[in-house]
Amino acid sequence: MVEKFNILELHDSRIDKRPFSWICFDVNPKTKKVIDIVVERSLKNFTYKEKMVEYLMRKLNCSNDTIVRNLNFKKYWFPIPLFIELLKLNHKLDISKLKWQINDYIRYLKTSGPTSVKVTALKNLTKEFCEVAGAHAADGTLPLRVNLIFHKKPLKETQNLLKQEYPHKKLNVLYDSSIKKHYISICLTENLISRIKEIAVKDTYFERIKVSYFFRIVDETKKSLEIIANNINKDFGLKYEPIKMPKVNAWYFTITNKIFIRYMIKYLKFKHGKKCYYVSIPKSIKYSNEEFVTSFVRGFIQFDGSVELDSRVTMEISSNEMIRDLVWYFNKNKLKFSYSKNPNKRGLYSLKLRKNQILDYLFFKDTLKYAILTKNFTFTPASKREAIDILNKVSNTNMKIKLGDFISYLKFEKTMKDLQLSTKISATSLNNYLNFLINCNIIVYRKIGKAYVYYQKGETQQWRLPVIE
Repeated sequence: MVEKFNILELHDSRIDKRPFSWICFDVNPKTKKVIDIVVERSLKNFTYKEKMVEYLMRKLNCSNDTIVRNLNFKKYWFPIPLFIELLKLNHKLDISKLKWQINDYIRYLKTSGPTSVKVTALKNLTKEFCEVAGAHAADGTLPLRVNLIFHKKPLKETQNLLKQEYPHKKLNVLYDSSIKKHYISICLTENLISRIKEIAVKDTYFERIKVSYFFRIVDETKKSLEIIANNINKDFGLKYEPIKMPKVNAWYFTITNKIFIRYMIKYLKFKHGKKCYYVSIPKSIKYSNEEFVTSFVRGFIQFDGSVELDSRVTMEISSNEMIRDLVWYFNKNKLKFSYSKNPNKRGLYSLKLRKNQILDYLFFKDTLKYAILTKNFTFTPASKREAIDILNKVSNTNMKIKLGDFISYLKFEKTMKDLQLSTKISATSLNNYLNFLINCNIIVYRKIGKAYVYYQKGETQQWRLPVIE
């Protein structure tokens, strides 16, 4: 069964306390009709409208103008918390019906801030959102950015205490000319706001804390992140794309949209901070249809799995719950695999999917891992140097000799025995090296007597390699 999202649950009364932090839905002819019905029925609890406005002011801790402006539809957006409070004033039998009615009619969402962007209201799980969830479970983070705001430059004592607490973070004092305030920005992976506030409140010039949330995922290749970005953009009507990390052979993708992050937290039950030891398949996905579970597993394995030269897929995972979930899925789909029931010295569980079975559906198409698994190599290198660089990037970190360096041993004909002596690589690994390079059309072999000899093909224009972004 596919879970239907209750859009009203995106509001969190513990966090969304100020009008600028409220999440709103679009006012269209259908939502307006439901709002009018709810307001009309709510008025029956009061002698006149002003009394209801006063009641709502107290409940939402906001001004009279904020309530009146929204009730009179002076904006094209209606705050979810205001609708919830009005709904509570209706008859119990009507609340559920009206709640799901407005849910069906909402098309877009945005936060109250003037710079916020319109987001498409996602009503149900989708394959794309499940892939995003799997990618996040593998390699994503939901960190917190905490801004400590001061009406004057913070005291040196405060700066020193924060540096002692977070010695590995840059804690420069910055100035925001738009609000004419000083601030210190700290990015955290754990919810340690109370400790930061404990330090900041002692400063004479401290004013308030502003907390913002964001989603980030990093990968060595661009293509996998492009697919995740396209999934999010498709489901939520956003426009994000991966960015190359400076001076590092990696890409990253970041979203600072509050509504998207709230979807991840409310409906998929992900948490801020470290998740590697407790992460699992969200129940809303696990107990939906098989297609959505597969989409989640595909997103997870794309980012957390490695494809060996012999087409085995291996993973090392910190979460015992995730291992159990993957074992459940693999058994259900009759896949052949092995796994460790106890963690190794580094606290990691290993899981291996055996070769000679169909596994390509567990990876994103046109990515490097997909190409290595399917041996679908289409790129022709411009030079031998370029080919060596690509082969070295394809090589796993645990390989004794990188693939690009290995081909230098094949300038002349060599038998398996010759290669073992010169490279010190085991016979099994050596077979994997040779088979991979044969698939790349880089080396060829012929039989001399009872032995096979291998040698490098000279024409690089005939070589075929996987595409590297």
